[in-house]
Amino acid sequence: MPRASRNTKRTHATRSRPVKPARNANVNARKNPLKAKFDAGSPVDEYERCHNGHSSVITPGAFVLIQPAGLQVAPEGEPHPHHIMWKAVVQEIHVDEKDDVAILLIHWFYSRDDMIELAARENLQLRSGSWEESFSKMEIILTDDEEYIEADTVEDVVNIFHWNEDKIKDVEPDDIYYRYTYNVLTQRLNGFKSTCSQCRKIYIGKKEDEQRFCDQCDRWIHTKCLQNAKVRRGSAEHACKIFLKGKQDSGDYNMDGVDRDGLYATLMTPIVRPKTCRIQGNATSVLAVRRTVERRERMTKAMRTWVKDMAPKLERRRDETFYVCPIDGCRSPM
Repeated sequence: MPRASRNTKRTHATRSRPVKPARNANVNARKNPLKAKFDAGSPVDEYERCHNGHSSVITPGAFVLIQPAGLQVAPEGEPHPHHIMWKAVVQEIHVDEKDDVAILLIHWFYSRDDMIELAARENLQLRSGSWEESFSKMEIILTDDEEYIEADTVEDVVNIFHWNEDKIKDVEPDDIYYRYTYNVLTQRLNGFKSTCSQCRKIYIGKKEDEQRFCDQCDRWIHTKCLQNAKVRRGSAEHACKIFLKGKQDSGDYNMDGVDRDGLYATLMTPIVRPKTCRIQGNATSVLAVRRTVERRERMTKAMRTWVKDMAPKLERRRDETFYVCPIDGCRSPM
């Protein structure tokens, strides 16, 4: 496919910005006058957008930031914070050679406030219970609400990831993410998971919402739901022995080049969230060590350094409380 490239010098005043999404995907898209230009244009696989000395390559599937109507242009080098920008995912890019303009077909992301406003306006019961409390600050909802916009209305390309409860991923506390999708035709909110097998409540990252992770059945369970499964005395050392044992008949773990105290301290560390990361807590680092030991694999240099830094925490880790996973057939320490 051809590549479109352009160094735009449009200003905020002359730029044709999209209005606030009408929350009706098909009707909203069909009425958009840019659709005719999109249909008349040729598809391209990427478009280079230059703005304020910054270049961004837009491709189908890219997540983009769009400045809301009425928001003043940010000074050069001082972009608006991501949480106040509109967000969308690019579906297709067409270039109208006649008018020298690139048109994007996008699907909007809705914010928590968008969903609350939509539910109140349309009198929707999106799911049973207080679903409004199931969203945290940096969370957005992927929709199939279509819109045609000029590529020059895009401020930047941004990383937005799909929070998958079944996979551990290294993320930062301020990362933008989505878990759920909204279908504007059926008016259904999809993707909710009862992440706690005991109380069936959805985790949203508050301090009082603390959860423990079982690395055998890959489940997060609220700590308050595990009180009857608490192992009080020597539970950390017992858990360490279990993690060191690895799989049956796998022999002892080779500790050459590995700080012994640091390894013990790491294996005596329960996987908890929110901690430093709201989404995965300390899972990324601790789980990597556990599984490396379990599989009898050699640690990377970075992992050995991290384990060594854990050595001074050994005595404190001996006092950690572990629980027994309540899932039938598991019984692993967590």
